[in-house]
Amino acid sequence: FKRPRPFDLKPKLKDEVTDSMEGFAYPSGHSTTSYLLCYVLSELYPKYKKDFEKIAEDIVFSRQMAKAHYPSDIKFGKKLAKSMFKHLTDNDLIH
Repeated sequence: FKRPRPFDLKPKLKDEVTDSMEGFAYPSGHSTTSYLLCYVLSELYPKYKKDFEKIAEDIVFSRQMAKAHYPSDIKFGKKLAKSMFKHLTDNDLIH
């Protein structure tokens, strides 16, 4: 989707932009990736589930604080990660 980032709509919000903020905002790729990794690693190493969740939440929070995403970008990224994880588990692709 070609949703502009928050700082694109309000230039005064713009700080130094990193390469990871050059594309569009929706859905959040960092949110999708961090939550998918959290789900997969939690499946493989359940003892560390809370740690993986904390890392994913920290990544997502940092992206929102950097004004790279709206909350809905992050919410859909997490939903997408859940769907991808379900596909992996339904097809026995995690070992």
